[in-house]
Amino acid sequence: MGLIGRTLPLLLAALVFAGFPASVIFQAIGQARPLSATELMACALAGIVIVVLARFLLLPGLATSLAHRLARVRTPSVWVVIAAGLFVRVISWALIEPAASSDGAAYLKLANQLLAGQGYGGEQARAYWPPGLAFALVPLLAAFESSTALLVFALVTYLIASWGMLRLGEQVRLEAWVVWPLAVLAVWPTHVLMSGLPEKELIVIALLPWILWAALKTTSRLSYALLAGVLVGAVTLVQPSFQLLPFFAMVLAALYGAPLLRLLPALGLSLLGAAIVIAPWTYRNHVVLGQTVLVSTNGGSNLYRANNELATGGYVQVGKVDVEALPELESDRVGKELAVEWIRENPKEFLQLTAARVLLFPGDHSYGAFAAFRADPDRIPKWSYLGLKAGTAATWLLMWALVAGAAWRLWLHRQSVRPELLFVLVPWLYLSGIHAFFESGSKYHLPTLACMLVWMVAMLRELAGPRSSLTPST
Repeated sequence: MGLIGRTLPLLLAALVFAGFPASVIFQAIGQARPLSATELMACALAGIVIVVLARFLLLPGLATSLAHRLARVRTPSVWVVIAAGLFVRVISWALIEPAASSDGAAYLKLANQLLAGQGYGGEQARAYWPPGLAFALVPLLAAFESSTALLVFALVTYLIASWGMLRLGEQVRLEAWVVWPLAVLAVWPTHVLMSGLPEKELIVIALLPWILWAALKTTSRLSYALLAGVLVGAVTLVQPSFQLLPFFAMVLAALYGAPLLRLLPALGLSLLGAAIVIAPWTYRNHVVLGQTVLVSTNGGSNLYRANNELATGGYVQVGKVDVEALPELESDRVGKELAVEWIRENPKEFLQLTAARVLLFPGDHSYGAFAAFRADPDRIPKWSYLGLKAGTAATWLLMWALVAGAAWRLWLHRQSVRPELLFVLVPWLYLSGIHAFFESGSKYHLPTLACMLVWMVAMLRELAGPRSSLTPST
């Protein structure tokens, strides 16, 4: 299993460097068609070549040099870092004045409905939208006017994410380096630009580090599995695709050699914790719909839009059959049936779409810039907008260039990434697998942002601390 610890970071870096040109090409063609087999192979080859060249382009030495420099720098105070992050988000909100649109506008409308005592959903969408974000916004909308409430939402989720990163960093033994992931998140452009928007990803970004922290704590106290499950339940109410996360984490842990006698009770407790949170909403759905629906009814239509003759790998408004025009429960059922039927009858096209979705998942990381100006794109000159997108993409690629350099240095010294650091990758691997079947794009890896920043710093930490005997070199 040591080979996995050495190769997985390099494979993920290759995927990111393949995903960036794939995302650029996909946007250049207006997302009007799937990426061709030639385009997919060219992007995949580019990713592999870039990572291989990274071995010879001084990146291992640069990553190690940076690690040793950081080891000598006096780390800033956690409170100073968090204060800076809060300040940057308030300034971004004040300057951009973002407005809700698309899914965010729908969740904001649902929250205002709840606040007005009108119940949840509409006549044809009583459980279409997962409820977590709307319920989270209600107390804030009750206390503040809408724009201020959304700013407070961004600040609160930022604080929860930072605290969770601190705990997770301590758990994976970042030691004095524990403040650096927080410092990166404080000024991370994509996260900052989402301030003031009702984006469900902000909640998931905040809670995933806590889930990983609690899961890792089960190695010493099994009861933490219950807490991890409660948090998974909360995340599932926000983003239902996370409902299988405990099973995925258990399988990966078992493959890496964790004893089943420990994993099975932990899985049971985590499922119990998730059920405690989700069950009341499932009961509500049964009462309202007359049928058991775990969280939402949009799974079938989403699956079909991603797997039909008109699918492109990204978002499409409607498939060849407009299943969303059907009654809510029928739309969910028919969507799943049509998607499975199309996959079975078109295996070649499905595999091509799957490959495209896997490459689009790491994407260009420019969703924050897109979301900030989506409601009114004319508020900013086109070249300024493109520059902003390029800046957010640059931070993403720089992060993965450092990861590639660190991974090569560890490889050359036959040093495997520690199991707890590999476990931090669980959300990324899980979502990448989910979006191999559903629509994909850079938005869909955003929930993992806080966890991945902890992982990136941990990779550098491996090069500099007493656990590593490496010295800066090229």
